[in-house]
Amino acid sequence: MYLSEFQKEILKSISQQKIKNVENFLRYYCDLDEALNEGVTFGTNFGQYNAGIKVFIPKNIIFAENQLKEFIILWDKLEKEGLIITVPRERTFQYTFPIFSRDCLYHNQHYKTAPLETILIIIKDREYKEIVSTLELLIPVEN
Repeated sequence: MYLSEFQKEILKSISQQKIKNVENFLRYYCDLDEALNEGVTFGTNFGQYNAGIKVFIPKNIIFAENQLKEFIILWDKLEKEGLIITVPRERTFQYTFPIFSRDCLYHNQHYKTAPLETILIIIKDREYKEIVSTLELLIPVEN
């Protein structure tokens, strides 16, 4: 199985149980800022995002999307090879991971934010799933 250098790094993080789900990956590898949704409540295909909740904003959206795509490709490869098992994850929120875009500056140097649908589309099928490593995963990591 061919893996890019970045996928090898992710594989190591999975085997060390640092990365167990999409949320871990986004926080660890996608260079996110934290902010409050100071705007309005957003209703989307991914759930409702209320005003005042903590949201995460990629510093570079294209970078975050590319990182996430590499992760999803790796997840699929590992599952196909039987090196990981995907299990349901407990739903702790009423919405998909709150990842937002920073649209533009408005008064007092605050940013207007909105749900980042390009990333939400990619993660929606994995948000409530978790990776469980098999013993066989350790062999490729060592090689």
